[in-house]
Amino acid sequence: MGICYDLQGNCILLYEYAENGSLDKWLCQQQGNRSSNSSSSGVVLLAWSQRLRVMLDVANSLQYMHEHAQRSVVHGDIRTTNILLDTKFKASISNYVITQSASEMVSLKVDIFALGVMILELLSGKKAMETKEDGKIHMLLKEINEILEDTVNRDERLWSWMDSVYTV
Repeated sequence: MGICYDLQGNCILLYEYAENGSLDKWLCQQQGNRSSNSSSSGVVLLAWSQRLRVMLDVANSLQYMHEHAQRSVVHGDIRTTNILLDTKFKASISNYVITQSASEMVSLKVDIFALGVMILELLSGKKAMETKEDGKIHMLLKEINEILEDTVNRDERLWSWMDSVYTV
């Protein structure tokens, strides 16, 4: 909603109240709040239309920062915990602590890659990376690559990989 700089160059950003908190709380099936979007198990998940809206909101925000800001800006920390949702689930990027001016096209790719990872989380309802009970690290990017490389069962595996609450 606003921005202010003091004489020392410190920046203060003013956000509207994000009643629905951060995006990560609405994706992972083990983390649930109660609301009208809850499944029969009581776990709250976003509908596909809401997920698509979040993807577009974040992508449009990054496009503005990369292409239309006076100086091209790289956020550098795009992830579901830094995406805030208002009462209508409109997404806003937060936590600009490591944001910097984009000096090279390579630095812009950091945000684009992170957007892709966030989209994988939106599609699957899973965290991008987590440690399993056996101590192994599970990565969504590796999982989706294995699915896409399988030419025989790709469609079936992709549908089962997607968030099961909303798949057909």
